[in-house]
Amino acid sequence: MSDYLEHLKREAQEWSKFSREQREKQFWELESVRRYTGRVFADDEDKPWQIYFKEKYGFFERAVSIGAGDLFVEDMLIANHIVGQLDCIDISRDAMEKGLKKSSFKAQLQLEVQDCNYLDLAEKTYDLVLMHHALHHFVRLDHILKTVRHSMKDDGLLLVNEYVGESRFQWSKEKLALCQRIVETMPHHMRFDGWGRPFPLEVNLDEMKKHHPFEAAYSDLIPTKLCEYFEPIEARELGGLLHPLLHNRASRARSDDFSWLELLCVLDSLCTKLGLRQCYMFGVFRKRKPQAPDRENAP
Repeated sequence: MSDYLEHLKREAQEWSKFSREQREKQFWELESVRRYTGRVFADDEDKPWQIYFKEKYGFFERAVSIGAGDLFVEDMLIANHIVGQLDCIDISRDAMEKGLKKSSFKAQLQLEVQDCNYLDLAEKTYDLVLMHHALHHFVRLDHILKTVRHSMKDDGLLLVNEYVGESRFQWSKEKLALCQRIVETMPHHMRFDGWGRPFPLEVNLDEMKKHHPFEAAYSDLIPTKLCEYFEPIEARELGGLLHPLLHNRASRARSDDFSWLELLCVLDSLCTKLGLRQCYMFGVFRKRKPQAPDRENAP
């Protein structure tokens, strides 16, 4: 338990350092990736997923965000009139308070510090539960999903925008081989870092466990676990090649890389057909309805 608590403390410290400005350097912000994500997640390359969700599912009076971080997404949900009151739960009070200072919706945001691996929520309280790039940081998936289901109103929804790729980024041999071929087609400035060193594709498992013990620990189980506790209304996936190829390279991209990035997005869309795991899911779920008793075994 002492090791767990030490890891948890370090996790909270790391997320307290994360700034909204860092988001601008993530591969999601590249124009080609934004357009591709819109096509997959929202059926429209110019439409953010938040607007798609609002148009299809409407307004939610009370919501909770599990692993809220710096409240960037939570702010957008309120600004776009998707939620009214939003409870925000995270291990890092510093991260949430930094976000709250920048928010224009302080009265609608309620902060609570919890270790989400031991999540505690009131029964049948929320119209909407949000997990945005957070669930893959947790290790007690069954407990968390049971607690989330318990906290949802009968007609409530669960919105998941999540990393669901290979656990601890241990890519398959087939994916690594394809990625290496793609790297060979990259512009020189995308293949090497500022010191002229090639960006590695493989992630050292021992280093991951030592320095990032919660990162994607059981991410490959998330889709199956979600379907154990919830009924999917829709689930869309992408990113099987984008993550391993752009996660560390996005800041090196230039405006004249547009055509190459467009082609990469096309290849990414073929991952499932190629038998390669996709890395990100946008999904909307509802509570599973109780099954009718078997007539032969009914009392």
